[in-house]
Amino acid sequence: MSDERYYHFYLNIDQDELMRLYSGSARRLRARSLEGPVVDLDANHLRQFTTRSGINGRFRLVVTTQNKFLRLERI
Repeated sequence: MSDERYYHFYLNIDQDELMRLYSGSARRLRARSLEGPVVDLDANHLRQFTTRSGINGRFRLVVTTQNKFLRLERI
């Protein structure tokens, strides 16, 4: 039995929406995973994927079996 769960999803966040995330008006992001469940992320986990135009791509969220954040990967 694996100690990790994986959720895959796409993000396409433009620069204006990204600024709202980082400015504090919305500190969390929700996305529907390709597996079905909605995932809820702290905006700080997205900083490493930020470009001048925003965030765009496919991602994998890795959590424990208790849904504790382990890592976020761009794939």
